[in-house]
Amino acid sequence: MFNTCLRIPEAGIAVLGIPKCACQSVWSAVIEAVSGERPDDPPRHPVIAERRCTAAEAKAEGLFVFAVVRHPLDRLVSLWGNKIAPAGSGDKTRTRGMKALQKQGYTLGASFSQFVGEVAERRDINQHTLPQTEFCAPGGVWSVDELIRFESLPEGWEIVRERWPALPALPHRNPSARGDWRGMYDDDTGSLARSLYRRDLILLGYE
Repeated sequence: MFNTCLRIPEAGIAVLGIPKCACQSVWSAVIEAVSGERPDDPPRHPVIAERRCTAAEAKAEGLFVFAVVRHPLDRLVSLWGNKIAPAGSGDKTRTRGMKALQKQGYTLGASFSQFVGEVAERRDINQHTLPQTEFCAPGGVWSVDELIRFESLPEGWEIVRERWPALPALPHRNPSARGDWRGMYDDDTGSLARSLYRRDLILLGYE
């Protein structure tokens, strides 16, 4: 799953999926454009398996690579809310993600501050907590041609649709019911999270 692109050769592009950066929504849109289906479980849809590649492979094929990026501290809050915070039963992808995190030592139902502390101990073993720059600039080498900000996603997605008009408007999967992510941080958790994602903050232009 790390550094997973979807080839769209009919448009000369590829889209790099970064977990908790509208990845499910982007993949759903690609599946709908290719198959006409609206998938319940995008990662398990055959279109994903057929079109999956690495960003390096997409670049070698001459495809123009897009990626959606997000403020790393917002992404961390989203992950906690979707897969760690106490909640009712979720969809298949949420359930799989919860089980994977639990196996890696994360505490389901943990407070946000506890979760941030656990991320500090095991950040690099799960794709959801791995820094975004490990996807779009592994080894310090950029593997994408254009970044689309999550914060202005509707406008950014239109740039992709101009290249491939068959794409639908972006569906909103895994919407957050929480307010401003900044309110989740105190001085200690904010300082720790910023140190964990310092490279993302700088290279992605969030600081």
